[in-house]
Amino acid sequence: MEATEGALPEAAWPLWNGSNHDAGRFPSRWCDGDERRSRTALVILLMLRGTPLLYYGDEVGMRETSIPRDRLKDPVGLRHWPGNPGRDGGRTPMAWTSAGGFTRAGVEPWLPMGDTERNVADQREDPGSMLLLCRDLIALRRDRQDLHSGAYEAFEGPEGVWAWRRGGSTVIAVNHTDEPSQLPVGRGEILIGTDRSRDGERVDGAVRLAPWEAVVIAADD
Repeated sequence: MEATEGALPEAAWPLWNGSNHDAGRFPSRWCDGDERRSRTALVILLMLRGTPLLYYGDEVGMRETSIPRDRLKDPVGLRHWPGNPGRDGGRTPMAWTSAGGFTRAGVEPWLPMGDTERNVADQREDPGSMLLLCRDLIALRRDRQDLHSGAYEAFEGPEGVWAWRRGGSTVIAVNHTDEPSQLPVGRGEILIGTDRSRDGERVDGAVRLAPWEAVVIAADD
């Protein structure tokens, strides 16, 4: 990230995306389907300087789907199966409910339903869901000036912890290891984290981080 930021011309404004219709879905491509890693990746995407781009399904953590050859539509997959199964695994219908929720019973969609375990209807009712984490991160980005236009400044931390400051008083800390860690940040308050039970928690000196946990902190100074 430091190299990318350093290479950008003055006043350049980056765009970031984790998933798209060609590259596939980040919960599978980056996170191997792991829920903790997916939540952490969402925090990174939405808290970097620049404009984040969400692909449909990112907000609930939709994963790649294996599509049988006889249901493929993508010319790449049809031509190169099975060595390259194509891009349809990341193009399956949006999971509004566990049954799809967008068409009549008995109607076959363009591509088969994929990951419906992670769907909008269920996650709307779950205060700890990825959907509500996504909504709250977007709201925080909207309401906090540091996250509108604050510069990206690397924040020194222990090995395996990626941390950066946005603007004058917002620190983002991500533990991308399988071991607990902690980061000296001074005094502040956790505004939001992948573990929602910690929202509003005070920090005094250092913030502890569970494996694959991310937090956004309002620093006191």
